[in-house]
Amino acid sequence: MSFSNPKYYSNTATLYSAALDEGDYHDWKDSIITGLMGFITPFPEKMRINRAFVRQMYEGYQQEGFNNILDIGAGPIPRGHEWATEANIMYVDHNPDIVEHARRKLPAGASARYETSSVGALPGLLEKGLVDGFFDDSRKVAFGSNAVLMFVDDAEIKSTFQYLYEWCAPGSVLKISTTGITGSESDLRAKFIRTFFKKVNAPMHVRNVDKFCELFAPWKVTRRPMPLWEWVNWPPSKMTAGIGFDIYGIELRKE
Repeated sequence: MSFSNPKYYSNTATLYSAALDEGDYHDWKDSIITGLMGFITPFPEKMRINRAFVRQMYEGYQQEGFNNILDIGAGPIPRGHEWATEANIMYVDHNPDIVEHARRKLPAGASARYETSSVGALPGLLEKGLVDGFFDDSRKVAFGSNAVLMFVDDAEIKSTFQYLYEWCAPGSVLKISTTGITGSESDLRAKFIRTFFKKVNAPMHVRNVDKFCELFAPWKVTRRPMPLWEWVNWPPSKMTAGIGFDIYGIELRKE
């Protein structure tokens, strides 16, 4: 299996895997790159913090009694079915190599499925019955999309999440983690960050987090962008490039 198909920018997944103790979707080159990144950026630590956020998200959804969870861009190491054991979980990812890898690890008897879908393709797949007969009929859904949307264009985010708002029932919730900044998107330091991640084959948007929230209208923001270290009570990092560069959590709901 190739982990470096530029069509899917799968280096984003392999570097994530290399940053985690449980990672199994990378090779020695990814481990070296991730190790080097750790000397000049907080990337490895941020990925571990993101993992803690994902676990907290799933456990919170189970405590709230959600029966249906849709994880958008779930990546190669899904464990939501271990953290929300009473829910029906649909994982999706745009990279078929990741889907194939992750499917092999889903335990028999788990109420979890993994399908191939990009963010932009998701509305069409739901129209074709992606979750029919798997989710219950209420359409009250807990959505998650973690460390994914910084790789997705604005128009695709707007279109998909407006559709999801209209498709799901009141009481549905959406939790997101994404890299972002509190400063100006045109700042030279933001441009440097974009260039750096493009060099390691993980090109991404570097957005102001407050502007990012505007892409999700008409969802109601119920927890504004907060650094994940603060969300999960992890010691803070001071490596923010002076423009608030960090990975942020956001919660939105349909009332």
